[in-house]
Amino acid sequence: MVNGRSPQLGLVFQNPDLQLFNPSVREEILYRLPNPDMARYCQLLAALGLEPYEETPPLLLSEGEKKRLALATVLMRQPAHGLLLDEPTLGQDAAHKTILLRLLRQIVHSGQLVLITTHDLALAAQCDRLVLLGDHGILADGPPDVVFADGSAWKKAGLIVPDWIREKNN
Repeated sequence: MVNGRSPQLGLVFQNPDLQLFNPSVREEILYRLPNPDMARYCQLLAALGLEPYEETPPLLLSEGEKKRLALATVLMRQPAHGLLLDEPTLGQDAAHKTILLRLLRQIVHSGQLVLITTHDLALAAQCDRLVLLGDHGILADGPPDVVFADGSAWKKAGLIVPDWIREKNN
């Protein structure tokens, strides 16, 4: 809760096809915005590598491009409290993962909340806080190095932490 009310979070689905429906990237990002901030629009296009696709139909984009477009549509609306991202690195190459992480860090440093659901342990290791979920709720919660070191929690989840994650977080 934020000041006794539900927070206003922008949501980016795991499958961006469920939230893209306009005839072009431009129309998708600007959809139903009465007075769009065009400087912000241009910044988002550039930051997310979407400039070459401005007139492209969204469903013709790659999966990674669609994910970045869905994020751009949410960021254009400037949700008051932050973002909820479902599997944000799905379909992203290493360079775009780096860009995404940098952008999400900027959002966090501006005072907003960024919640991520992911199976990408490399991404999870870079978060400020990690919550490991199992069939019956929360199995571990804390800084990634602490959660990754909790072998019993991972065992309860039926998961194995790869050696490269353990080595990276020690």
